[in-house]
Amino acid sequence: MPARGDVHIDAALTNLSVGRRVQGFIGDLVVPRVKVQKQSDKYFIHGSEALTIEDTVLAPNAESKGTDWAMTSATYLCTQYALHGLLSDVVVANADPAIDPRIATMDRVLNKVDLHRENRCATLLTTAASYPAALKRTLATAEQWDNYNSSSSDPRNHIATALGKIQNLIGIVPNTLTIGWKVALALSNHPQILAGKTQSTNLNAVLTSFDLPPVLFGLNLRIGLAGYNTALIGQTVSIADVWGDYAIVHYVEPNPGLETLSHCVTFDWASGYPSSRMVSELYEPKIRALRIEVLDAGLDEVLINTNAGYLLSDTLSASFLA
Repeated sequence: MPARGDVHIDAALTNLSVGRRVQGFIGDLVVPRVKVQKQSDKYFIHGSEALTIEDTVLAPNAESKGTDWAMTSATYLCTQYALHGLLSDVVVANADPAIDPRIATMDRVLNKVDLHRENRCATLLTTAASYPAALKRTLATAEQWDNYNSSSSDPRNHIATALGKIQNLIGIVPNTLTIGWKVALALSNHPQILAGKTQSTNLNAVLTSFDLPPVLFGLNLRIGLAGYNTALIGQTVSIADVWGDYAIVHYVEPNPGLETLSHCVTFDWASGYPSSRMVSELYEPKIRALRIEVLDAGLDEVLINTNAGYLLSDTLSASFLA
């Protein structure tokens, strides 16, 4: 009887290959883009006069009372971001059917550019130094959201406190809760969330990621799923969560424009191109390779109103994060 090796020669499968791709980017949702015409410019910041109640009673035969308003300005500066991959003629000629080298190279480069943008957005929103002292809090061990047996573990109250502090400063109630997937996982098993599920059949009908509703504690829920490898290439892979164990309560204007109040925006400059995101291919004959490049022509992620966000740090224990 012939052996297996006599009747079959191992070859690459044509219907399966194992890849790595980052999922769950939320940067554009929580740091929305606003198109700009120049790489750098100023933007106006209106004062808080609109929140002042003024006496508008008009006496007979009298002129109406006057009011006033003021503004300041700040500056943005868009940075260009780009990355390329090289695809040699030799690789293309020798590729098995399961691999499309051009698509694979483009996918890797796009993914890395997007991951860098996601990390910039997360860093912007989770840097404690960017928040006023009254708009940030580090949770004690007993308060952490995975400490289910502690009466001090009270995410509803923590978030309510954040809502009140922001509303007292800007006159608008926040609309967004931004968290990473590990924080979402801890919340999904918290007694406050579990109690809500049993009390409302409607809530069960709209559950989304990690068995959490799309609106939680009255806020649009944004869950960042992206992770990144902290190890050097060739070393054992070690994945870290881009969004960490933070929770950001903030007001995010989904379509920022004139007289917009928002915690943060991304100034998006196209640099004369049809779009701020350009993908180009250029064959380089000297090295006999196709150069595939992804360019973000100009971006600047900025906290434009630091009073419109509240940062909760250390929401999870080290054992839960491990």
